[in-house]
Amino acid sequence: MAIPTIGKNKIRDLISSSVDYIIMGTNGDDFDVSDTGVKAPVNDTKNNVVITKTNKSFQTQATVLSTQGNGNTLKEVGVYFDDDVILDRFVIPDLVKTDQIEVVNIAISRIN
Repeated sequence: MAIPTIGKNKIRDLISSSVDYIIMGTNGDDFDVSDTGVKAPVNDTKNNVVITKTNKSFQTQATVLSTQGNGNTLKEVGVYFDDDVILDRFVIPDLVKTDQIEVVNIAISRIN
């Protein structure tokens, strides 16, 4: 079975319309398909996303402000739907968050 591009873009639209926010955390364990969320969330890093759609993909972007997450070593990012179910979790290099840093998280999801 092959899904045509128009079908893939419909799937993209259905998924991206429900993506709501990102949150960062302090756990650097590798991703596992059984993950149900960010493993050690830093709650004040939760921010709504801006969605940009392209052919068969979409990009989520959210900024953690200089006033958020300070004093934590951030190691993970989660992208969530509006019902708090996780879409994606990824591990980043250790980032010691201070008020001198704003973090722009960009995640690209592709429908292949």
